[in-house]
Amino acid sequence: MLGQRLGVLAWPFAAGAVIFALGAWWLFEVDGAEHALLRAAAAAVLISVAVFAATVPRLPSLFPSAAIARYLRGAGCAPVSAAAGYHEPSLVFLAGTATVLTDGPGAADFLYSGGCRFAAVERSQERAFVQRAEALGLRYARGLRIEGVNIGVGRKVSIAVFRAERAP
Repeated sequence: MLGQRLGVLAWPFAAGAVIFALGAWWLFEVDGAEHALLRAAAAAVLISVAVFAATVPRLPSLFPSAAIARYLRGAGCAPVSAAAGYHEPSLVFLAGTATVLTDGPGAADFLYSGGCRFAAVERSQERAFVQRAEALGLRYARGLRIEGVNIGVGRKVSIAVFRAERAP
């Protein structure tokens, strides 16, 4: 399961698939093999639709790097980025090879230089990022929060993107 629940659209198709499959099994001896095969085929089609309806809306959560890169492209400037706690190679390919892979305090130091700088900070590094930012007197703005799955390590991630407002 992706996202811990099925899509609302999937339930009617799943129910229809179960009904057709049970009908095919139950009526096999009554109607014959041809009619049972048609009911089983209808059940297969409905279960396929249910599976796609449940998974396709959840697919963007499998690619947090793509969501971060889209956000950076919409920045209105030539962004330079850092990632703290989320060291996925796909982020470097999508956000640019100048992306710095660091930790929370390193991300705050990175933003301190000002300009069009962004830091994607995974939840486990946020406290360290905020503490270092306060120590530096860094002014930053929170942007997008991405909830997804890091398919490289197979665990959920929650990433906040921060932008440098200006150097003090």
